[in-house]
Amino acid sequence: MEKTISTYRGYTAAELKSRADLPAQAGMTVSGTDVLCAKINTTLVRNCLGASSNKFSELCTHANVNVWSGFGPTVRTEVAGVLVNSHPAPYDIGDFMGYNHAAVTPAFLNNSHLLDTWVISGGTATLVADITIGEAKFVDLDISNHANCVGLALTVWDGLTLVGFGIEDLASCKDSISLSADVVGVSSEKTYTCKIYLTSSLTEFSQSLEDAVCQLTPLADYNATVKILSATALNLAGAGGWTLIGGSLNLSISFFYLTSFYRAAGDALGLIVQIRLYKQIDGTEEVTQIWTGDYTAGTTINPSPGSWVIHSTTPIPSYGYIAYLEFLETS
Repeated sequence: MEKTISTYRGYTAAELKSRADLPAQAGMTVSGTDVLCAKINTTLVRNCLGASSNKFSELCTHANVNVWSGFGPTVRTEVAGVLVNSHPAPYDIGDFMGYNHAAVTPAFLNNSHLLDTWVISGGTATLVADITIGEAKFVDLDISNHANCVGLALTVWDGLTLVGFGIEDLASCKDSISLSADVVGVSSEKTYTCKIYLTSSLTEFSQSLEDAVCQLTPLADYNATVKILSATALNLAGAGGWTLIGGSLNLSISFFYLTSFYRAAGDALGLIVQIRLYKQIDGTEEVTQIWTGDYTAGTTINPSPGSWVIHSTTPIPSYGYIAYLEFLETS
């Protein structure tokens, strides 16, 4: 038996051949955008699946059939908004031509979609999701009751209201795809629901789901939180009781300035004066020591050199950092 399989999405004919377990590599020949397949039999299929029977109807419906292979005895159908994979009759051994037993299941590639997104109040939050979409075709009638599947969308919902979406074209997509969706005008911290859809449009996605083909069960809905960046500022709460001369930030050159400090009463042995630059997005800190020593009440200290670089890069961004000036006393 012979059968020709053709390229789709971003895959080349050579890639279709090299990944296929059936038929044997010697039974496949690349010809332009096609792979000519021959010499398949039930014994090859049985061994590939790890089945115990050579009965063809049982092989086509066997539990070990990888439904996410680009080629195989699997029919995809949208049912109630969800993709369903099945193995209905009639059975054809040629359906196994190009079958890849190791085809991956759609999944989130990493945890980027679960990370908080930070934005300036009133700004646009861009939510992202990196997807392993796998080799299932989805396009060109691969979903039997949807001939018009063309894209994969990340959609963002505030309750029942669609507040943002982004769509990527499946035509050039291979195993993975990066999705993003913008939510405009975020003014307060909020947690949204994100949903992944196969779509019939590359430019539109309606709240009524008219442009949705279906969801993929392995890509479950998830929550994503958008947080608001505060304006970068100097926090002097840790300097309570001390009189400061100077004490300012220059964001453009990442400098902190302090000319002198003192307090009228209260010695402080082992005093440490430092500035701790806190980054809101990831909670990391950079600590710069200003002065250390035993302090005697009423003494004016002029720390040298009077200015310090407190950030590893220049400038310090205008949003998302808090510089805490701290007087740490051991006694």
